Amino acid sequence: MVTTVLQVTGKKKLFYVGHSQGTLMAFMGFSSNPELASKIRLFVAFAPIARIIHVKGLLGIVKELVTAEGLIYRLLGNEQFDPPSAVSRFLATEICPRAALILGLCETVESLLSGFDISNINQTRYPIYEAHGDQSTSTKNIIHFAQIIRYKQVQKFDYGSSVANELRYNQTTPPLYDISQLTVPTVLVAGGNDWLGDTRDVMWLTATISSVLRDTIFIDKYNHDDYTQGQDAPELVYRPIMKMFTEALKEEKKEEAIQQVKDLILEITKLVLQETV
Repeated sequence: MVTTVLQVTGKKKLFYVGHSQGTLMAFMGFSSNPELASKIRLFVAFAPIARIIHVKGLLGIVKELVTAEGLIYRLLGNEQFDPPSAVSRFLATEICPRAALILGLCETVESLLSGFDISNINQTRYPIYEAHGDQSTSTKNIIHFAQIIRYKQVQKFDYGSSVANELRYNQTTPPLYDISQLTVPTVLVAGGNDWLGDTRDVMWLTATISSVLRDTIFIDKYNHDDYTQGQDAPELVYRPIMKMFTEALKEEKKEEAIQQVKDLILEITKLVLQETV
């Protein structure tokens, strides 16, 4: 994806903005793949997650999927995990509009996943969020996420036996991702009410990537969904980030101008030396 964007735009680097698992993928990829990392000018992590130890709410149950991994594969298969779209549509069109009359029932259920707070959500828009919120992934991805929560470390997928891991990794246990090897300038945007990206785990992440951490925006009331659904996200999140992008682009143009001057001086020096000879 990154390479394609750069090829299409003709740029050398891009800005990467991730939310939730989008940040986890970036922490893994950028810390273990220097070539990929070299293509990122700035990494902005909304609701950042890497090591997940203090997860709360319904998501805490996910880790139990590891103990029932075989059963999960038998029930869901080893391919696409697709949330029941018919159920989502029914909730969006029939239940949530009516539940809004009952103390925001749908929003309350969602808060049990992301962090209990419905004050920052436009409740009239919630059926739209529900209709478009559930997206497909793979069963393997769900199990991997559960492994990271249960084993409390950022690791590659555990294939369930020393033999299987040996075949895949040439070692009996899945390799760990060393997040401290991250070289990409990074901005963390974290919330104090985030039940998945808990503040204690964010503090660990902050210390781990301190050498590349450019800024941290902490919003005490934010839960895991407020970055995308919060009514004040444009003011508290998007505008500050866009300002950072603008400043980074100005710096990039300045660097390009300085390089052009250096290249010109080098060419003039070569011509002068040729004339002297």
